[in-house]
Amino acid sequence: MSLTNVLVDTGLCTGCGACEVACSFQREGLFSTLRGSVMLHLEDEVDYFGVIIKRLDDSLYLGRPEGPEVLPPGGSADGAATAKPIMLREPCDLCGGGDPWCVAFCPRGALSLGGD
Repeated sequence: MSLTNVLVDTGLCTGCGACEVACSFQREGLFSTLRGSVMLHLEDEVDYFGVIIKRLDDSLYLGRPEGPEVLPPGGSADGAATAKPIMLREPCDLCGGGDPWCVAFCPRGALSLGGD
């Protein structure tokens, strides 16, 4: 199995946003929640959040409390918020094929490399 995608363990994720800002800083040289390939998704429900990662094939990886899901390009999940903000961003290239910053900077170890 090749380690080609960033995966999220939502049981460990606290929603701190370190993955978002690490990604944007590696890509753009600025700390922003609007520039990276990783987006923290917050809902109005108490303590409900997930991480969305845009992949090279334009599919979306959704790391949510109810379990991970991969949406094909143009796909949508029932009840999911619009994916428009992340679709305008550059896809994750694993930081140029190296060690993804989002994985390295996650304080809880919730992000990892995997094949799915």
